Amino acid sequence: MYLRGRSVGALDYRPGRGPLLLDVDEPLDEAVPRCIQRELLVLRQPVGVDAFFRIDTFARFRKPRCAIYSLGYVPVEATWGTGGNSRLLCDSVGPVDIWVVGCLERFQYTTDISVASIDVRVALLRECDRTRMTNLLRRTSPKTRVEDVESATTLTASVEYPGKALVFRSVYDGTVTYEAAALMKRMCVTDLCPGDYVLVECMLVRTVAPADGSWSVKFQLCSLSLLSGAARAGVPERDSGFRGEM
Repeated sequence: MYLRGRSVGALDYRPGRGPLLLDVDEPLDEAVPRCIQRELLVLRQPVGVDAFFRIDTFARFRKPRCAIYSLGYVPVEATWGTGGNSRLLCDSVGPVDIWVVGCLERFQYTTDISVASIDVRVALLRECDRTRMTNLLRRTSPKTRVEDVESATTLTASVEYPGKALVFRSVYDGTVTYEAAALMKRMCVTDLCPGDYVLVECMLVRTVAPADGSWSVKFQLCSLSLLSGAARAGVPERDSGFRGEM
């Protein structure tokens, strides 16, 4: 069953099933070649065929009836919600879950007296993702801050918790399957390293300043899943000199 509060499990990926069908048909006209170019993955290091198609599947995923979109496909008409969702980017269904496929650059934990925070930065792999991120931030920021939003090739998602004690548990192994969170293998954040290809699930949120009503915009981290790991440096075996028999 799909749970609105978590999009882990909305895509049931298993090797050998082939590409997933999208809910929205692509236009078939002269713009297709340019559209294909914008959506091409540009990887920093080579991966196997299975890993490539797994990454590509997540990068192209969208399910409008559940308000789930990979970054490049977030609807242009999505806007700030009303009532209890006033700080969340929403479409006609509800708050938008944004899936971001990228190459992990940084996973940072910081803390002060009252708040602990986690920041994840990934390099975006597709032109359409970079363009949509910039357009989203410019369109949802106050008019006085639009000029401050510059084009970028990386996305940072963060989450804050009160207090210093924090263990971020929403880290999953998506290298084999991707289904309901309860059925997925959890990972420790220390198992990730720069160069890993990951899926960042996040939401676009705003924080309103009580003094003047202006607001700041950021991507709020919901979960992180490993799609394909970078090569790890092996620990060389040490010869103990033992030559006896047991």
